Amino acid sequence: MQDRDSPVDTINGFVEVYLDARGIKGAWEALVFYVNREKTEGIRRLAREAQWFEDHMPWDPRYRKTGVHGITANAD
Repeated sequence: MQDRDSPVDTINGFVEVYLDARGIKGAWEALVFYVNREKTEGIRRLAREAQWFEDHMPWDPRYRKTGVHGITANAD
């Protein structure tokens, strides 16, 4: 939970099964994610320009937000 900089993340474990009327079935998932550095940089570049996009929206300026910040994300 502390490591937010690792380029690899995993999900390993049981998942909920909602369609089992008796409640005895189980489902398992195991996924590995890795950070695609090129795509991540593209997302971060867009996020840095979030205010520019808000300032150039096609609606009345009184409805535009100020102090817009982009998202924090990694691309797989």
